[in-house]
Amino acid sequence: MRHQERLDHVLMDHAAGTLGRDAAFVVDAHLALHAGSRASFRDFEALGGTMLDRLEPAALSAGMDSSAIMGSVAPDRDPRPVDVSASCLVTSLSQGHWRRGLSGFMSKPVAGVGARLLRFEAGRAAPAHGHRGLELTLVLHGTLEDGYGRYQRGDLVVHDEETEHEPRAGLVGDCICLIAEDAPVRLTGPLGWMLNPLLRARAFH
Repeated sequence: MRHQERLDHVLMDHAAGTLGRDAAFVVDAHLALHAGSRASFRDFEALGGTMLDRLEPAALSAGMDSSAIMGSVAPDRDPRPVDVSASCLVTSLSQGHWRRGLSGFMSKPVAGVGARLLRFEAGRAAPAHGHRGLELTLVLHGTLEDGYGRYQRGDLVVHDEETEHEPRAGLVGDCICLIAEDAPVRLTGPLGWMLNPLLRARAFH
């Protein structure tokens, strides 16, 4: 599946309200920065509304009230609202300390969500890895390359179980990204056999 197709699937899931809380935070930040994706997202929302309008209303079974139905189909996601304002990211960027991980790049959390900020020094690459779930990376500053494309501010990079990559900052200036993962990554380099069991027990950073 090509990158644009993976991105469209994520936008459709977000329009349907099925993305997890951290992924939704990153996608909303992307939509604030990318006019093209905002237009696609509005189209997906309109399409979903049209499909709902065509559904026949279902009659309630005898003895079952609406609260029981809503309880049985409640989505498995955190219902709390997410602050996706620019001030949230600005605050996280300006406060706290960058911590360098074993992988060589620096990271720090975003207050209030499970997403985090990554900082790649110019020309530095993260370890080559695949995925056990969805990984969303939004470029906030600088450029990022991963063998599939070259991304700049506002671009959202989508990877999943079908992809492997080695993200690297461009040669001019550091690259700062906002990232959300719903499962630890799977290292594909020579030390992966030793480190992957550890990554299953904790988030990759």
